[in-house]
This record gives sequence, C-alpha cells and structure tokens, in this order.
Amino acid sequence: MNAADAQLVLELYKNDWIQVLVTTAELCWELELAAHLVIVMDTCFYDGKEHRHVDYPIVDILQMIGFASRSPKYGSGKVVVMAHTSRKAYLNKFLFDPLPVESSLHLHLGDPLLAAVVSHTVGSMQDAMEWLTWFFFYRRLPQNPNYYGLAGVSDTQLSEFVSVLTENTVDELAKAGAVECSEEGVLSPLNMGVLSTHLYIQYHTTELFALSITAKAKRRGLLQILASANEFEKLPIRQHEQLLLERMEKRLTYVLENATLTARKVNVLLQTHFSREPVPADLHRDALEVLPTAVRLLHGMVNVCSSSMWLKPAIAAIELCQMVVQGQWNEDSRLLQLPHFDKDRARAFENEGVDDVFAFLEMEDDARKALLEGLSEKEVEDIVMWCNDYPDIEVTPTLASASVKPGEDGVLSVELSAGEDGFSTQVRSNVYPQECKQTWWLILGDPEDNSIHSIVEVDLDRGNKKTLQFTAPAAEGHYKWMLYFMTDAYIGCDQEQEIEFDVVNA
Repeated sequence: MNAADAQLVLELYKNDWIQVLVTTAELCWELELAAHLVIVMDTCFYDGKEHRHVDYPIVDILQMIGFASRSPKYGSGKVVVMAHTSRKAYLNKFLFDPLPVESSLHLHLGDPLLAAVVSHTVGSMQDAMEWLTWFFFYRRLPQNPNYYGLAGVSDTQLSEFVSVLTENTVDELAKAGAVECSEEGVLSPLNMGVLSTHLYIQYHTTELFALSITAKAKRRGLLQILASANEFEKLPIRQHEQLLLERMEKRLTYVLENATLTARKVNVLLQTHFSREPVPADLHRDALEVLPTAVRLLHGMVNVCSSSMWLKPAIAAIELCQMVVQGQWNEDSRLLQLPHFDKDRARAFENEGVDDVFAFLEMEDDARKALLEGLSEKEVEDIVMWCNDYPDIEVTPTLASASVKPGEDGVLSVELSAGEDGFSTQVRSNVYPQECKQTWWLILGDPEDNSIHSIVEVDLDRGNKKTLQFTAPAAEGHYKWMLYFMTDAYIGCDQEQEIEFDVVNA
C-alpha cells in the first residue's frame, strides 16, 4: 500500500468510518492509534535468514498491547494474544511482571566510541574508559552482572571489565583503519574513521569498502559491495520470499554470485528500482528504506575511491548514486526523469531528435505541446516545475599558470555560474522516497592512468568559486587531464572539460 492510501485508511479509522484495522507487526512503532480491542494474531514470525520461526521481541509485543485504550474515548481496553500453548508461561511472565531494561552498548561500542574520538571528546585510552562510565550501561553492570558476563561487582572487577572492553574495541577500530593508538595510549582518528562518522556509516562497512573496491571496479562490482554493507543486515526476509527473489533475479542485469540472501535482496530491490518494475507491497516498503541508505553508502564509496586516487570507480559510484535518486539506468533516456514520462513518451520525443532535458527545453512550444498531448494542465505544470530546477550550470576553469615545475603544486580555479533562475539545491525526483539536496563534485583526473589528482565536494549554497590544488607530475612534458563536474542527483547534466598544461623544469 502506498503512503497516500495508508494515510487515508488511518484517517478513516480514527474518524470511525471503519471499525477494524489490520496491520503488520512492523508498524507497531510507527502508528499512533487507540482501540478498545487489540488482537495479536501470533507472537512469532518467519526469519528467512535463519529459515525458522522467531519470536517477536517482548518490547514489540508490549507496544502492540499498548494500543488498547490509549485514549479517554474508551473506558477500558481488552487484549487477546494468540500464541502456541508452549509459549503461554513465557508470555505470562514477561507480560505481567516488570521487565528490566538492559543496555546493549557493549555489543555495539565501536561506532559510538569512534564518533567520540573523531569529535575529540575522547583522546586517549584513559579518556575512553572514563567516557564509558557516564552511560546507562555502566550503571547496570553491578545491578545485573550475569547479563553482562561479569564474575563479580567489586570496584576492581568493574574496572577490569571496562578496561578489557575498551581495549578490545580500540583494537577492532585500529584493525579497521579507523583510529590509531600510540604506545602512550593516545587515540587519533584516521581518514576512514572520519569518513564513517561524518556519513553515519558503520566502521565495518567503511572497512569493507576499503578492502573490496579496487582500481578496476565497475558497476557490477560496486553493486555487490554496496549490497553487502552491514547497514542492510536488519532487512527482513519473509516466509516464501526467497523463492520470489530467485524468480526476480532471473530478470536482472547483474546477478550476485556467492552473496548472502540479504545482499541478493538488496540487489533485487535496487535493480528493479532502476528498471521501474512493479514489486509486491512488502518489497516496495523495504525499498523505501534501502534507497536513502544506498545513497549515503555510495557517498562513502566516492570518498574511499578518492582516498585511493582512483578515478573510474569514483565516477561509477557517482553514476550509481544518480541511478538510485532518479530510478533509472544510466543508459536509459534522460527524459524518463521528467514527471509523467514513460518509455513510450520518451521514445516519441527521441524520434524527433530530442534525447535530453536541454533539448526538451529548446523545443518549439507548439512541437513540445503536441508531443505532450494527453497530459492534464496540472501534469504539464509538474513538468515545467521540474525543468525549472534542473541544473544548468556553466563551468569555467582557469589555471593559475599554464606551466609548472615537476613535483610542484598547481592551482586550478573554477567558476560556476547558473542561468537566470540561479542555483536550486533541492532535488526533484518522481521515485526517490525522501527530500534531499544535491551534492556536487569537481574532480581533476587523468583518465589515461585512472588517477584523481584533486577532488572537491561542492556546496552550491556557499559560493560559486572553487579552487583545486594538484601536484604536477615528476616528468616533464605536455599533459592533458580532465575536469569533471558531477552531481549525485540528476542524469545527463554532468560536464567534463580538458585541462592542458606543461611541466617544465625552468
């Protein structure tokens, strides 16, 4: 069910136009409803990853039960929980007895600790141990030592437990290339750690990118690496979904080999999104969660590639990002980005020699109106609004000097100027589930040796003049590099210009 239909159903229920509402368990934390009677149809679900039925967390069941009589509208509330007989004693204990709340920080300490190191809240091992004592986790250690694996609750045992936990976590971060720990115990963030924190990416995922992406990586390889990211681990695999995914895989352009079922599902969701193929409601809901995460991870890939100075993988990651936001393959007609355009309408324009957005804007009004026949006035207005925000940016590069000495630094200034409507950083997409802003990159690279010599992330809200610094090659000669101006949001508006200069030892 799409968002508009779901909202309509909720409004009908809240206003008593419908008396019974059936919903999935996954929505228990999203809905704000009250009912006189709540029926929990079962207390377990099928986990496709483990190929068995798994109990819902007790907190989820409590949340479902809590919908009963949450409003003064009902004087009393009733709940019916349907479960197997063997589960009754278990459920009675946890539903009627106070439920202790424990911390899980010790199981996921790496990312919070990394964020503290990057923000300079923690600068040493001693700081890290003191920082840990401020959490709810530390308060629960002496209250429930068995849960956390403590042998005792004396000050010495608590201190030793925190020390070992901190050392093990720092060792993991150091092995992942996220932090550096000196012999004196001083903690310093490394590039991969800063990247993870700034983009809200798990450090395990950044490590995966750094180890898996190579200089020769192309779209297929990047898709497999992306689909294997830790951020997708909690994506549900429902009963009988594996068979559905296997059938859908047969129609994909790229099929992942030796991948987990979760990675295969992410791959299916992404490629059906690119092809704009209809999927069942459950998969559509999963895709709404996968797409924004994929964009964030692809930004991380671009940064990993730029750290290694690899040009072609970085460009491929940016193009993948465009595909996710606009919901089409990079090779498809650029006109499919326009609202209310399908392949037939795009083909009609291409038959008239109109194959991109700029050509669409330059058409004669009568010719364009004839090809848009059948669209309502509101739909035509949507197209006009979309075109008004489509990036039309002129890029003017200027070298500080046409010749540089071997190994010396050169400077390339780039002026960005927009058309009459100016810059619009808001992204317009017909298929992307969230509002977002454009990100742009200026990349100075040499496609001949697949190298990046300078890269700058551009924020159009902060001025239109950018400077790229690069180091001249050691060998004398005449060089031809390329300047790329690329966005993560639209297909067909990227630009590239040749940059020529001489390296002379004069």
